[in-house]
Amino acid sequence: MNIARQQGVGFTLWKLLCLAGFLFLAVVDVKATKVIYPYNKCIANLKVLDGATQQWALDNQLGQTNVYSLTDPNLLAYLPDKQLPVCPRGGTYLAGANVEGHLTCSLHGTPETAERKDVAITIAVAKKKVMLPVIAMLVGLLLTSPWARISPSVRSWLPLPVTLVYLVVFAPYHFGMLEVGRPYAVANGVLIFGTLIGGLVLSLAGLKSKERAVRLFMIVTSAYCGLFLISAFMHLR
Repeated sequence: MNIARQQGVGFTLWKLLCLAGFLFLAVVDVKATKVIYPYNKCIANLKVLDGATQQWALDNQLGQTNVYSLTDPNLLAYLPDKQLPVCPRGGTYLAGANVEGHLTCSLHGTPETAERKDVAITIAVAKKKVMLPVIAMLVGLLLTSPWARISPSVRSWLPLPVTLVYLVVFAPYHFGMLEVGRPYAVANGVLIFGTLIGGLVLSLAGLKSKERAVRLFMIVTSAYCGLFLISAFMHLR
């Protein structure tokens, strides 16, 4: 009876771990979308604002040299939900010098400059987070070191939460770095290489665990990192 119960618990743990793996991938993908594509949303917002401004000016028989304010209630009535759209990065939308002038975002600028400025933001944030791969690598080396005085239970389970936190926090910037493109290929290569090394060392630490559940989780994350590595080579070659 005890054996059956133990087997049941083990089976439940495996199912829960697989579910955690899928949730992990979902969280990373959602975060990656927020990292990579905010400028597209901002460009769409600027176009909506411009269309509403032009229609408002036309309906009110205003010339292209007339000045205006984005807080004008009459103009807001032409926008969806009658309110200004929100920049996904928290920028502020600014009216042009006149009706003919270009609307801008305080972070992304105009639609023509939005992608370039968003790339710069992505690189700046990724560089600030570059210490995470270094810390991950050091933790992984510590867990795999035969000379480290760490209890077997800690050595078996610690790689799982550390890897989960590391990948959920940093993995989205993998995709952001890939989106930066060839002008920043050298910086991309360094950051991607450092990130993968950190994740790889953590994965090796987990694969040496005595717990099958931890090893399974590490196989899932290692496969995920492998897919990213293939994408990296395809983007940077």
